[in-house]
Amino acid sequence: MSCVPLWAAVAAFGLIGCQARPAEPAHTAAPPTSRAGTGDRDDLFGVVFAAAVNNEMAITDIAYPEPDRRVYLLKTVRDEPVTLTFTGPGAGAVDPFRSPPDERTGALDVSASIGRFGSPAREAAFVRDITDRLAQIEGDEAAPLRW
Repeated sequence: MSCVPLWAAVAAFGLIGCQARPAEPAHTAAPPTSRAGTGDRDDLFGVVFAAAVNNEMAITDIAYPEPDRRVYLLKTVRDEPVTLTFTGPGAGAVDPFRSPPDERTGALDVSASIGRFGSPAREAAFVRDITDRLAQIEGDEAAPLRW
């Protein structure tokens, strides 16, 4: 009578068990939260800075990848990555005062992604802070900051 070694039986059972187990769904990031807004291009940095402080974030980098797109990279106090993107005519201008007059103000699409997998409620609040403040100071030199 031939006996199968115990280790071989355990190994075979383990392989069969691993093969029969269904695959786990991959974790994917939620799409960024977007909102349409309007505002002056020269106000973007100040508005982002104020909204970042209000939402416990800090700006770490700014990129101008295209003439119509500006990207802010931020970090939360919990060290979560944040990507904030403005898309619209003249949004990517490094110096908005050198842009054509029709690209210095107007419609923008503002989108944000917070954390590695997204946080829709926090993203919506952050984007709302930005679009509301842009609309509040559009065309003006200054306005009281109230959250």
